[in-house]
Amino acid sequence: MSSRLLLCLALAAACAAASAAPELQLVFCVNVTQAFQNKTYPATGSASPSGGTVDALAKLICSDYQAAGKQVFQLVQAGSDQATQAAAALKQANCGDKNLVPKAVTVASIQAQDTLGSLQDVEAYFQAFVKALAAVGVPACVTLVESDQTGQRVAAEKYFQTS
Repeated sequence: MSSRLLLCLALAAACAAASAAPELQLVFCVNVTQAFQNKTYPATGSASPSGGTVDALAKLICSDYQAAGKQVFQLVQAGSDQATQAAAALKQANCGDKNLVPKAVTVASIQAQDTLGSLQDVEAYFQAFVKALAAVGVPACVTLVESDQTGQRVAAEKYFQTS
């Protein structure tokens, strides 16, 4: 049996998506094997891509989070400008159900874990995702946990966070 990955994601946009002018709060990292550290991670980026892709994806998040999550994954994989568009759409989405943004992010995260070929590729994906979130001013922290081959013990834990 190969090792498995567990992902914990703290994303400020998910907490604030239901309000028209969300106030993005600082986030904590989820520590799986380490003691909790009372440290938060801000994001001060001010990029604000707009237009067709951002608007369409923001609407899709609210109407079909599964399709939106797959698109978020594809945009982050495509590179910096497209990744920033995905992050901007997550920030812009103003869904009646505040759980749709985190659900879309979860779908994108599962897509990354299921389709990328190696642990290094998964790590690179989440580095790019967090970088895009930071660029648009969304605080985030991703805890990526790799289990041992039995799936019973943590073999490694890495953090990717905005700063």
